[in-house]
Amino acid sequence: SPPHPLRFVPFNGAIGARQMEWLRGELEEATRNNEKAIIMTHIPLDPKAASLKTVIWDYPEVTSMLGKYDCVSLVLAGHYHPGGYTVNGNGCHHLTIHGSLTHEHGSYGVVNVYGDRITLHGEGDLPSRSMTLH
Repeated sequence: SPPHPLRFVPFNGAIGARQMEWLRGELEEATRNNEKAIIMTHIPLDPKAASLKTVIWDYPEVTSMLGKYDCVSLVLAGHYHPGGYTVNGNGCHHLTIHGSLTHEHGSYGVVNVYGDRITLHGEGDLPSRSMTLH
């Protein structure tokens, strides 16, 4: 089927081969050191936590690569003002924070990382949540 007409909009962009290689190296090091990783990006990586027109262009390649690493616990993103959340098959949380400019009471919060979970204490219109680590 043809791509969604708004799939490749100019304000999204892609990670690209060079950054993918860098990210792969960081995740391999985290895996070797038995560490957990949090990826922070303005543009979401998973359309289930945003919309198809607001994710990076090469999200299929990036999410496929991330799926090979159990160390990734959270992908924290913005860009998609309504916000969104999903958990992928290997327990990685994809959290897209609501846009402050489009919410009447603002949208901001504090993230706390613990050994067994990550919590978000939301303020304004951002809901709080607790995300169990795998």
